[in-house]
Amino acid sequence: MEQVNFNHMFPECQLMSSERSRHCFTCKVCVDRYDHHCDWVCNCIGVHNYLMFTTYITLLFCYCILIVCIAADQVIFNIGMV
Repeated sequence: MEQVNFNHMFPECQLMSSERSRHCFTCKVCVDRYDHHCDWVCNCIGVHNYLMFTTYITLLFCYCILIVCIAADQVIFNIGMV
């Protein structure tokens, strides 16, 4: 288990936090285990929503694959009808 040491202070918000935290300048908040700020979900990606973000990206990828398969099926079906 990871030992958290709250000895890092952010000058932007004057909060004590762990060393793996970062301050997001877009949201103006400190995020534990900050990964990045995502404009698609309008939120910072950190420890509390990383699983939801990866699920969102996976489902988005599956949706794109589905659209490509449907489009390919329609093209093949329409070529056979000519």
